[in-house]
Amino acid sequence: MEHESKVIVEPIEGTNIIFQKVFGDTTADMDKEIYEKTEKAILAIGNPYTVNIIVDTFDAGKTLSKARKSFNAVLQKDRVNKVAIMGNKPFLRAMLKFHRIVSGVDKMRIFENKDEAIAWLKE
Repeated sequence: MEHESKVIVEPIEGTNIIFQKVFGDTTADMDKEIYEKTEKAILAIGNPYTVNIIVDTFDAGKTLSKARKSFNAVLQKDRVNKVAIMGNKPFLRAMLKFHRIVSGVDKMRIFENKDEAIAWLKE
Protein backbone atom coordinates (compact mmCIF):
# COMPACT_ATOMS: atom_id res chain seq x y z
CA MET A 1 0.00 0.00 0.00
CA GLU A 2 1.50 3.32 -1.06
CA HIS A 3 1.23 6.39 1.10
CA GLU A 4 1.58 9.98 0.08
CA SER A 5 4.88 11.15 1.51
CA LYS A 6 4.57 14.09 3.87
CA VAL A 7 5.79 15.25 7.25
CA ILE A 8 4.49 17.33 10.13
CA VAL A 9 7.01 19.03 12.44
CA GLU A 10 5.83 21.23 15.30
CA PRO A 11 6.89 22.15 18.83
CA ILE A 12 4.63 20.90 21.61
CA GLU A 13 3.50 24.08 23.34
CA GLY A 14 4.86 24.67 26.82
CA THR A 15 7.64 22.07 26.46
CA ASN A 16 11.03 21.67 24.85
CA ILE A 17 9.66 18.79 22.73
CA ILE A 18 9.42 18.80 18.95
CA PHE A 19 6.82 16.44 17.45
CA GLN A 20 7.47 14.91 14.03
CA LYS A 21 4.95 12.75 12.14
CA VAL A 22 6.09 10.96 8.99
CA PHE A 23 3.69 9.64 6.35
CA GLY A 24 4.88 7.38 3.52
CA ASP A 25 8.39 6.83 2.22
CA THR A 26 11.13 9.26 3.20
CA THR A 27 12.34 10.76 -0.06
CA ALA A 28 15.37 13.02 -0.54
CA ASP A 29 13.05 16.05 -0.71
CA MET A 30 11.24 14.97 2.45
CA ASP A 31 14.54 14.45 4.23
CA LYS A 32 15.49 18.05 3.47
CA GLU A 33 12.04 19.26 4.55
CA ILE A 34 12.24 17.37 7.87
CA TYR A 35 15.67 18.84 8.60
CA GLU A 36 14.62 22.40 7.76
CA LYS A 37 11.35 22.23 9.70
CA THR A 38 13.14 20.70 12.71
CA GLU A 39 15.77 23.45 12.70
CA LYS A 40 12.97 26.03 12.53
CA ALA A 41 11.13 24.35 15.43
CA ILE A 42 14.33 24.28 17.52
CA LEU A 43 14.75 28.01 16.98
CA ALA A 44 11.08 28.60 17.85
CA ILE A 45 11.54 26.88 21.20
CA GLY A 46 14.44 29.18 22.10
CA ASN A 47 15.28 28.42 25.71
CA PRO A 48 16.02 25.95 27.23
CA TYR A 49 19.09 25.20 25.19
CA THR A 50 18.35 21.47 24.79
CA VAL A 51 15.36 20.01 22.98
CA ASN A 52 13.77 16.58 22.81
CA ILE A 53 12.22 15.09 19.70
CA ILE A 54 9.35 12.64 19.36
CA VAL A 55 8.98 10.94 15.97
CA ASP A 56 5.74 9.16 15.06
CA THR A 57 6.57 6.49 12.45
CA PHE A 58 3.34 4.48 12.59
CA ASP A 59 2.39 5.69 9.07
CA ALA A 60 5.95 5.86 7.72
CA GLY A 61 7.20 3.78 4.83
CA LYS A 62 10.74 3.12 3.66
CA THR A 63 13.60 5.38 4.70
CA LEU A 64 16.43 6.21 2.32
CA SER A 65 19.96 5.66 3.60
CA LYS A 66 20.59 9.41 3.12
CA ALA A 67 17.72 10.14 5.51
CA ARG A 68 19.22 7.79 8.09
CA LYS A 69 22.52 9.69 7.79
CA SER A 70 20.71 13.01 8.27
CA PHE A 71 18.96 11.56 11.32
CA ASN A 72 22.35 10.54 12.71
CA ALA A 73 23.59 14.12 12.18
CA VAL A 74 20.64 15.40 14.23
CA LEU A 75 21.42 12.91 17.02
CA GLN A 76 25.01 14.14 17.19
CA LYS A 77 23.90 17.72 17.93
CA ASP A 78 24.55 18.81 21.51
CA ARG A 79 21.24 20.66 21.50
CA VAL A 80 19.24 17.42 20.98
CA ASN A 81 18.90 15.75 24.37
CA LYS A 82 16.62 12.74 23.70
CA VAL A 83 14.69 11.25 20.79
CA ALA A 84 11.60 9.11 21.33
CA ILE A 85 10.54 7.03 18.35
CA MET A 86 6.95 5.82 18.20
CA GLY A 87 6.57 2.75 16.02
CA ASN A 88 5.97 -0.96 16.01
CA LYS A 89 7.74 -2.20 12.89
CA PRO A 90 10.36 -4.90 13.61
CA PHE A 91 12.80 -3.47 11.04
CA LEU A 92 12.63 -0.05 12.72
CA ARG A 93 13.37 -1.57 16.11
CA ALA A 94 16.34 -3.54 14.74
CA MET A 95 17.71 -0.55 12.83
CA LEU A 96 17.55 1.76 15.84
CA LYS A 97 19.09 -0.82 18.15
CA PHE A 98 21.92 -1.33 15.65
CA HIS A 99 22.35 2.45 15.33
CA ARG A 100 22.61 2.88 19.10
CA ILE A 101 25.31 0.21 19.29
CA VAL A 102 27.37 1.36 16.29
CA SER A 103 27.17 5.12 16.87
CA GLY A 104 27.53 5.02 20.64
CA VAL A 105 24.72 7.59 20.84
CA ASP A 106 22.32 6.40 23.51
CA LYS A 107 19.64 9.04 23.51
CA MET A 108 16.89 7.14 21.65
CA ARG A 109 14.09 4.87 22.81
CA ILE A 110 11.14 3.24 21.03
CA PHE A 111 7.60 3.55 22.34
CA GLU A 112 4.15 2.27 21.43
CA ASN A 113 2.27 5.42 22.47
CA LYS A 114 2.76 9.16 22.76
CA ASP A 115 2.06 9.48 26.50
CA GLU A 116 4.87 7.05 27.42
CA ALA A 117 7.22 8.74 24.97
CA ILE A 118 6.53 12.21 26.39
CA ALA A 119 6.92 10.93 29.97
CA TRP A 120 10.40 9.57 29.12
CA LEU A 121 11.37 12.79 27.36
CA LYS A 122 10.41 14.81 30.44
CA GLU A 123 12.54 12.67 32.82
